[in-house]
Amino acid sequence: LSDNATHLYVNQNQYWYSTQPTVTRTAKDRAAQIKEQQSHLIREEIVKRLRREGNRQGPFNAVHVAPQSSSEVVDEPSARLVIFGPDDPHISGTTDSAAIHSAKNILQDRGNQQRTYRNMLVFLAPDAARLSELEDAVASYLAWSSIVEEKDELNLDTHSRNQADTKCNK
Repeated sequence: LSDNATHLYVNQNQYWYSTQPTVTRTAKDRAAQIKEQQSHLIREEIVKRLRREGNRQGPFNAVHVAPQSSSEVVDEPSARLVIFGPDDPHISGTTDSAAIHSAKNILQDRGNQQRTYRNMLVFLAPDAARLSELEDAVASYLAWSSIVEEKDELNLDTHSRNQADTKCNK
């Protein structure tokens, strides 16, 4: 109830109403607006986080995150991981998904040349069935981040500021 109510506040075992809408409701409204009108921000945030985490190579000599073309994936005799972004999801059980098309393109060519070391590439793609959950979570994060940035303009009380900081840092 507290997540959906506009004016109901909750702090541990205390409940109260206020004339100011809750920061939770504001965040949900912003997240919905971001998802509808600014979906490119969601995809940019996902790719940004993938690139930040892609620095950890593990057993691979290199990690290529969300390549825009096959020329970005080097053709060398060393194991490489190619992580597709949200624009190239895979649909489980099919052979005709955006991820499969991108993987075939990368496996066949490197730019204008034919790829030699095809068996050195491993692909990782987002699951199309779960991608909307990720986009919802990122939209929520972006909404909470915007609230934290605008906490003075929104005239948030201490409780709302702390809640926004906590939600943004999760």
